[in-house]
Amino acid sequence: MTDVLCLFTRTPSVGECKTRLIPLLGEAGACDAHVELVESQIARLSSTAADCSLWITSPSPLVKVWTDLLKARVEVQRGDDLGQRMHFTFVDEFNRGAARVCLIGGDCPGITASYVEQAFDGLNDHAIVLGPTEDGGYGLVALREPHLELFENIAWSTPEVLAETLRNAATRDLSVQLLDRIWDVDTPDDWHRFKAVS
Repeated sequence: MTDVLCLFTRTPSVGECKTRLIPLLGEAGACDAHVELVESQIARLSSTAADCSLWITSPSPLVKVWTDLLKARVEVQRGDDLGQRMHFTFVDEFNRGAARVCLIGGDCPGITASYVEQAFDGLNDHAIVLGPTEDGGYGLVALREPHLELFENIAWSTPEVLAETLRNAATRDLSVQLLDRIWDVDTPDDWHRFKAVS
């Protein structure tokens, strides 16, 4: 039984990646920024002991460099919304025999191999571990088994995501550990902040 780390991100596509950065960088520039963020995320995970998988939105040879860097197998997300896509990722990984699964986004500079290890450790005492972000969402979720209800009735991409997720967990008596708050890169200000520290 193994720990599995899932990097969950969009396949690079001009005009469809980091759309809130388009006014600053243009469509091609925003796509390039997406690639830079994901590759930066992969670099921070280089020392992880977990098995890795890369979950993308569509098949593409463009992601081969990512799978090579991460030493990961590649999978395609499925589901009608973000919640379903995350849930099915957990289902698929547990069906493959994973003992614990941690899913992360590709645009959170605070997610390191150590941060992921904290998440796996947290699952020793909690059903769910979340890495909350400054904008009211989360950039990491780790589980010991699938919980579809955790991802239902969530207003995705709003400041209510974390609160609604915690509400879902509480109504089902699922214990939650919150890691230190991190931030993700969505807006031009976020991008400037990332470039200042990268």
